[in-house]
Amino acid sequence: MNDLLTLSATTLGIFLIVLLRYFFTAGAACWFCWVVKRDQLGHRRIDSTFATGSSPVADSPAQSRDGARSGFRLQIRNEIFHSVVTSVIFAVAGALLLLACQGGWTRVYLDMPRHGWGSFIASFWIAAFIHETYFYWTHRWMHLPRFFKPVHRVHHDSKIPTPWAAFSFHPWEALIEALILPLIVFIMPLHPAVILANLTFMTVLGVINHTGYELYPRGFARNIFWKHWMGIQHAEYEQSYEALHARRFSS
Repeated sequence: MNDLLTLSATTLGIFLIVLLRYFFTAGAACWFCWVVKRDQLGHRRIDSTFATGSSPVADSPAQSRDGARSGFRLQIRNEIFHSVVTSVIFAVAGALLLLACQGGWTRVYLDMPRHGWGSFIASFWIAAFIHETYFYWTHRWMHLPRFFKPVHRVHHDSKIPTPWAAFSFHPWEALIEALILPLIVFIMPLHPAVILANLTFMTVLGVINHTGYELYPRGFARNIFWKHWMGIQHAEYEQSYEALHARRFSS
């Protein structure tokens, strides 16, 4: 009974941490891009549903097209709902992982002198690389016709990119996302601080990638690895990307 209470309390604590981190990062990005810098970033908007220079949260309905604002608000509510569900799944996975760490089944360590700062710093970037590689290939797998609707469709229900969509997953997708950290800690030494930093880093990246604005430098998607080796860009995407950047640098 005590073990169950401890597990429940741990899960609740992790859930609150994950949820607060989500609300803080998504809320900060929304406030910065859609309110504070709305005029400066208007020409960088990826979606044209709202007029250039407009903000989905600050402008009047008359400035939006086809009465899209009410649907947009419903989209955000759905994103937050699914993000709360995702946070629950992440919390359960985190609590079980903590039990595994306490049982000595993982390679998580607390003794810094034993591994040194070099290993500490390197492990952060190695774990980030593993996570991004895992995310890339599972994402491509989820776009296969057989798996898209039952696993990944919820995320693409967000027609207009928003920071609130960063955690908006179907439970199956959330579970897939939650599996990578346990896999990492079973194969490589990680300090708890590296784990927390990595999770925060991934949350921030996810929010940035869903702001609805092109915030990365012009040449970010032009490197040989992504453009030629991986072949991830559709021709129509490149045309839209070129048009967006032409608008950005001409203003």
